[in-house]
Amino acid sequence: MYYITDKEWKETRPKDTINVFGKSLIPQEWSDVKMVLTKVETQGEFSTHIDDYHHVFYYLEGSGIGWIDDEEYEIKPGLVVEVPAGKRHGYRNTGSQELMLITLNILKK
Repeated sequence: MYYITDKEWKETRPKDTINVFGKSLIPQEWSDVKMVLTKVETQGEFSTHIDDYHHVFYYLEGSGIGWIDDEEYEIKPGLVVEVPAGKRHGYRNTGSQELMLITLNILKK
């Protein structure tokens, strides 16, 4: 049996982010899906970028602004956002508390 307890926050892609940290929720070798609990501190940002894999973002707490290509969306708890591979995207915490989300990275099929 495996337990994930008290894993440390790791800075997420420092060249592309400001104050974004993650904790892997499943061992990478188990799946082609990477599942990460992501924390974005106040005024933190994942700048606009393009990935060659799909994303699903499930926002748990906080508020902010996200974008896919030229379309913006309001981040709020309970929002689920799908980002296809090859699309420009990013998000920013515009609230007064940490922004928390679960990030799924899914290899293209």
